[in-house]
This record gives sequence, C-alpha cells and structure tokens, in this order.
Amino acid sequence: MPDDERPPTPYGTTVLVAIGWYLTLAVTAWMAGQPVGPASCGELGCGWGSIILEGALIVGGASLVIPTLLIAKPASRWLRSAPLAGTVTAFASFAVVGLLVLIVTAARQR
Repeated sequence: MPDDERPPTPYGTTVLVAIGWYLTLAVTAWMAGQPVGPASCGELGCGWGSIILEGALIVGGASLVIPTLLIAKPASRWLRSAPLAGTVTAFASFAVVGLLVLIVTAARQR
C-alpha cells in the first residue's frame, strides 16, 4: 500500500499521547513543588505553596481540554504517527492557552 493511502492516525490515540504529555509535565511540576525539608518552607508556611501549585495544575489542565480536542482532529489527519500527532497537539494546545492568557492579561491592564 502506498504511503498516500495509509489510514490516518486514530483520533483517540492522538488525544491519549497529548494527555500523556500533560500528565508528565503536571507530575514534574508537582514534584518540583514538594518541600525537601523544613528549610524549604515558603513565606506562606509549609504546605501552602503545594496547595497553590496543585490548584494551578487543576485549572491549567482543565483549560487544555477544549483546545486539545479541537486540535487533535486535524493533527491526526495530517500526521501519520500517533506520537508525533499527540506531541504537536499538546504543544499547539499549550500555545493556544498561553496566547489566550496573554491576551486576557493585556486586556485587563488597559
């Protein structure tokens, strides 16, 4: 079968790869926020930095759902590799959400 006739990458696989990237980054950020010892307590006291970070991870993860679902469909059609399509989907979703955050922040400062 020629390369042009290969079936597109499954949509679900693309979304799962993107979710895998989100989980990898969330766990990394969560682990980086864990106190190593009593000397690493922040200004708010021990544990508050972790609670704030966990809340930010939940809100950030929820804000990535819609862009991921919208971007995964064309990515799975155009790219024939599920890991590549999922990685492109995750990166593009981060870029879309980041751009929206910048636009909202700039609009609020006016």
